[in-house]
Amino acid sequence: MFQSQFQRMNGSALSTQPQFSTVVRKWSFPFGIHEDSLEKELTRGGSQLIGFSKEKAYTQFFKDFTAPEKTRILMDDKIFALFKAGTQMSKICESFDRLDTYPNPQSDKLDQNPFLIGEKLAHMLLTRIREQHYDFILTSSDRIAQGMAAVLEEAGFSIPKDINLLGFDKINSLPYFKHALPTIEVPIQPMIDELLATLKKQKWNGNSFRVEANLIGT
Repeated sequence: MFQSQFQRMNGSALSTQPQFSTVVRKWSFPFGIHEDSLEKELTRGGSQLIGFSKEKAYTQFFKDFTAPEKTRILMDDKIFALFKAGTQMSKICESFDRLDTYPNPQSDKLDQNPFLIGEKLAHMLLTRIREQHYDFILTSSDRIAQGMAAVLEEAGFSIPKDINLLGFDKINSLPYFKHALPTIEVPIQPMIDELLATLKKQKWNGNSFRVEANLIGT
């Protein structure tokens, strides 16, 4: 099942690369999303690439499972598209009892309330969640995760006892929500610090600066 997911998604989602007409001097770069050749091309042209690897952040999360062979996971297909076949991440995922994906619910709805998107997503997936007995649902944002958690609790699930959800961003209001869900913190301040450090230099060659995302609450 896991291999078929890769055949459907891994080729098309990661094969395209953005085209640049001019050299970018400072750029928040999504490491691990594009081919390595793009990173090398930009740094050769003098670009300063500052960012973090989402794939590495999720690898940290998956490594925390002590019994992956008994773990069942449902994740956003945009998250799954980060994991290239043949990598450490794909090998970890192959050890899970079940790993399924669902379509990203926000791709064409960026102007809509993410909490409501999460609620609608939970209603749409509810039957599937009951049938497959997932242990974890991976979402693309903290707000979507909170919206899903509210609906799942109303449907009779105990969170995180029966099922848990992983968000993304570590938004500032997270401590005020009812459900203390784990999340991946985007390392904004370290990226800003790295940017300011490079701006102070009179001269520089192209380079890549990778900072670490933090896994919070697991």
